[in-house]
Amino acid sequence: MIYPLLRSLLFRLDAETAHHASMTSLRLAERGGLLALACPRDEFAAPVELMGLTFPNRVGLAAGLDKEGNTIDALGRLGFGFVEIGTITPRPQAGNPKPRLFRLVEHEAIINRMGFNNPGIAAGVENVRRSKHFDGVIGFNIGKNKDTPNENAADDYLACLKAAYPVADYIAVNLSSRQFRQTNLPSLVSQCLGETGLPAGALELEITESALIDDIDEAIAQCRALKALGIKISLDDFGTGYSSLSYISRLPFDKIKIDQSFVRDITENPVNAAIATAAIVMARSLNLSVLAEGVETEAQASFLRSRRCDSMQGYLFSRPLPAVEFEQLLAGRKSLQLADTPREKAHTLLIVDDEPNILTSLSRLLRLSL
Repeated sequence: MIYPLLRSLLFRLDAETAHHASMTSLRLAERGGLLALACPRDEFAAPVELMGLTFPNRVGLAAGLDKEGNTIDALGRLGFGFVEIGTITPRPQAGNPKPRLFRLVEHEAIINRMGFNNPGIAAGVENVRRSKHFDGVIGFNIGKNKDTPNENAADDYLACLKAAYPVADYIAVNLSSRQFRQTNLPSLVSQCLGETGLPAGALELEITESALIDDIDEAIAQCRALKALGIKISLDDFGTGYSSLSYISRLPFDKIKIDQSFVRDITENPVNAAIATAAIVMARSLNLSVLAEGVETEAQASFLRSRRCDSMQGYLFSRPLPAVEFEQLLAGRKSLQLADTPREKAHTLLIVDDEPNILTSLSRLLRLSL
C-alpha cells in the first residue's frame, strides 16, 4: 500500500518539515485533479443544520492544522465539512522557537507547541478568497500578536474581526484569564459586535474555572455583563476549580464541561463517578446543558447517557486515522451505536409529601438511580 511507504519517508523528516511537506503535497494533488478522482465529493454528503449554518457533514478541522487558509480546497475534497483557519493574528508572526512539533509514535499522536505562527489576517483572508472548490463552512480563529500589549489586545481582535467577517461563516476568539478580568471587556465585546455586525448569539466565550477563582464576585459581575449582551458562556474543565463550586448558581452559564480527569476512570472509581453524576444532576437542575470531555469507551458513554448527560466528546467514535482510512470512515457514514442497558424489572413508587422541595429532591435522586 502507498500509506506505509509515504509514512516511512515522512518519518525520515522532522515533524514540522513532514507537516509542511504533507500540506504542500495535498495542495498539489488537489490542483492536479488527483484528489477529485480519489475522493468523489458526493460520498461525504450528510448535511446538518447548526447555529444557523448548513454543514455538508459532521466532521471538520479545528484551528491548528491549516494556519494560512491555503489548503482548504484539498481538505474539503478529503471530505471535511468545515475548516477553521488559524490561530491567525493581525500581523504575520513566526510563532515559538523550534523544535516545536513532537511525535508520540507509540500513541500515534503529536504535541503541537508551534504557537501562533501565521502569515497575518490579510494573507489568510486572501487565501480564502482564492479558494475555488471548497463549499463547506469556513471559520477563523483569531488572536492578538505576541508583541501587542494586553491593554491593546482588543485592537488586534477588532482588526481581525473586520478583515475576516466578509469571508468567514463563524469566528472563534481566544481569551486568556487575564483578558477575562479586564473591566472593559463587556464594552469591548459590544463594540466588536456592533462594528462587525456579528449576531451576539453566534458568539460563545469559553471560560475555565481557574479564571474565576481569584475574585469570584468580580467574575460573577463580569459574566453577567457579558451575558446581558446576548452571547453564550460555557464553563470549561468543570470540577477542577473547586473554589468556585459554591458560586455556580450565581454564574450565568449556558453549559458546563466535565473535565476528562473525572471521566477517564468513571466506571472504576466511585469517587469520580459520584462527582460526575452530581455535576450532571446539578447542571440539569439549573437548566444548563452538560458536555463530558475525554469519552473513550462504550462503558463511559453508557454511564454518562444513563445519567442524562447531554453530549460527549472523545475518542470513542474513532481514534486518529491515516487519510485513506479516514476517507473510508466518512464514506461509510458510520454512526455510534450504544447498547441500551437492560432493566431487570420495572417498579412503581408513589411518593407523598406536602413539601415541594423534598418531592423535587427525591424525584431527582430516583431518576439518577434508575
